Amino acid sequence: MNKPESSPLFLSNLLNEGIYVIDEKEEKKNNQNYVSEGKENRVKESATPYKSVEFIGENKKSTAILVEYKDARWIIEKDKMVLQKILAAVNHDFNDIALINANQLQNSDVDQIIEELECKNIIGFDINKSFIKNMTTDKLQTIGNTKILFTSFNLTDIAMSKEKKRILWTNMKEMFDL
Repeated sequence: MNKPESSPLFLSNLLNEGIYVIDEKEEKKNNQNYVSEGKENRVKESATPYKSVEFIGENKKSTAILVEYKDARWIIEKDKMVLQKILAAVNHDFNDIALINANQLQNSDVDQIIEELECKNIIGFDINKSFIKNMTTDKLQTIGNTKILFTSFNLTDIAMSKEKKRILWTNMKEMFDL
């Protein structure tokens, strides 16, 4: 994550003058969109498209989290809080992951996510069977160097059930070598 003092938005507010983004390589590296407003450019908040798999987060720890919501772009608020607690338990936060709404994926599969995001870990919560194909649920699996866990329950189910929390935690301890 860039330091605030090096972001174009911070500098433009600090200097109160126009600021120009010239370095196209840096612009692509940060995966941010810039919107021209007269003489200054302002950073537009957006999801991070990494090749064809779109996600939010910075994927600092090469961990993809797949959720599936038809009525939300990314994740609903109550499930976001549950996910935040799960991530904290394994020393992660939203900057460390790539959060993907599987409902938004078009013609993508697990292999593509592994390749494009260079994932070490993938966790999916109640993902459509057609997406996970022949993979089992509720059991840690490995493809190459990537550890994969697809649960058969969603984040709301996990929050409401000690047994589902236990199943998830047992697998996550093994995934994250805890």
